Amino acid sequence: MRGARVHQLRQGFVRVFHVVCSNREEFCLRMYELPPDGEHASRSDAEVPAPPPGRPSLEQLRAQLLWLSALARETPLLVPELVPADDGSLMAYVPSEGTEESDQAGRQCVLLRWVPGTHRREEQLGPADASVVGSYVAGLHNHAQRHALTDTSTLPRWDWNWAFGESVTLWRVGEQFYSAGEMAIFEAASRRVHEDLQELGHGTDTFGPIHRDLHLGNILFHGSRVGVIDFDLCGLG
Repeated sequence: MRGARVHQLRQGFVRVFHVVCSNREEFCLRMYELPPDGEHASRSDAEVPAPPPGRPSLEQLRAQLLWLSALARETPLLVPELVPADDGSLMAYVPSEGTEESDQAGRQCVLLRWVPGTHRREEQLGPADASVVGSYVAGLHNHAQRHALTDTSTLPRWDWNWAFGESVTLWRVGEQFYSAGEMAIFEAASRRVHEDLQELGHGTDTFGPIHRDLHLGNILFHGSRVGVIDFDLCGLG
């Protein structure tokens, strides 16, 4: 990629770059502030910052990339196609600049092929667009029912515990912002959702890998097709 043009799109826990090569190939480089694999680790566990809430751990990121790779390999859906590292691994660790004592964390780097298309605002959408997006989501769900993940335990779970479990902020500080009557409504909703989800069960026809962040900012329109980007929140739901 010598001579490539690199444009930064996002900063933070995940740094995102648009890479345009001299042959006009385009890629998305995503750099995650995550520790190296155990065999390459040089910092103690206490020094490695934990991912912020809602962001994947190293193990979760690896599981997410496996599903994304399966989508690209097994379906016609337009998704970011993973470009493996030289050794065939899903990601490559780039240490921080400077000495081992540097307080700057290294990055796990993931290279993906650029998904073509443009974003649209809600007022620009018509029935045909909704149909195409709906068909795409159906394709995701159909693949999730067929795809056997090697280890689903490492994927984030977007279930009742995530929304209503004991650790949810609502139960810890909700009484500071809501009346007793309003909190009672939340509690009733929690019980109702729990009952409904229990009835649905966790079979592959109702529970499995989902994108979890399908808003217009992550949907690209390309001719008669749509593509979806940013699978950072994908998990089981």
